[in-house]
Amino acid sequence: MHQPPWFLAYDGLRSGIVTRPGENLTVGCVADSTPKYLDQALRLLQSWRWFAGSMSAADFHLCVVDEIDHGYRALYEEHGAKVHVVPRVSTRHPPSNKLRFLELPEAGDSDRVLLLDSDTIVVGEPTGLISDADFLAKIADQPTTTPDVFESAFAAFGISLPAADQRCTVRGEWTIPYFNGGVLAFSRKSMRALVPEWIRINSCLIEQMELLKESGYFCEQASLSLAVAATGTSFQVLDNDMNFPAHLREEPLDSAFANTDPVIIHYHWLVDERGLLEPSPYPNVDRRIQQFNDRLLKEQSLRFNNRDFSNDNHNGPGIREP
Repeated sequence: MHQPPWFLAYDGLRSGIVTRPGENLTVGCVADSTPKYLDQALRLLQSWRWFAGSMSAADFHLCVVDEIDHGYRALYEEHGAKVHVVPRVSTRHPPSNKLRFLELPEAGDSDRVLLLDSDTIVVGEPTGLISDADFLAKIADQPTTTPDVFESAFAAFGISLPAADQRCTVRGEWTIPYFNGGVLAFSRKSMRALVPEWIRINSCLIEQMELLKESGYFCEQASLSLAVAATGTSFQVLDNDMNFPAHLREEPLDSAFANTDPVIIHYHWLVDERGLLEPSPYPNVDRRIQQFNDRLLKEQSLRFNNRDFSNDNHNGPGIREP
């Protein structure tokens, strides 16, 4: 099949990538079907292909909720993604839609599964996500769910509340194992034990969101804590470099947080009208953002210059005028 000139072909996009002898890797994200989230998913996919190094040819599954514009589908597929239209988990809690990726048969058949939020980009080879641990994630940036809420939720599900022996990753507040959901890695074992329990508990918790009080937005993170405790899943804690919260911009420049050299950046809403990530006050983070922006501008320029202007009057998905 003929590919447009701006498309970078990838070798080995067939059955995943071997991450260690005998293992394969499946990567994915879930996006809502509006341009904002479809553009986010494109940035993530592009960044994985450009900067994930030896892992860049992994099978990438891009799930879109309810429906997908054909232009976006074609663009994702040209970048080697396998596209799935999936049903919505909840209108009450849209972040829970991310669980649809974990329900894919391809994820269940993999040795190592990575679930990334669509508002993340990869700016280096994420080898830190490959481990013997059953589950890898970063402890939450901040204590967005309070101890009393945890007590109520764990009691309601009849699960013993674990010790608050973990520290939030920006200012070090103590918390139970409570993870940021932006970057998650699962072994085959945890896909079979932890993930079904997470999906079950999350579905129940959505129906009882009053238990979470003002923390309802973080329902899928609270339910993950419940599932990890209920299944006794062993976990490995990631550092800020594997899930850097770019929206938290007020830490001292001499702090360990501010000097993080990220591999994965969780940029949230920090993107301009051209689709470029906004600068960071932290030099290492800003350097990585510029690396991504430069590569994205090159891609946009190639695509714009090779675009067929004969049939339309708009830029189309992912295209920005240089």
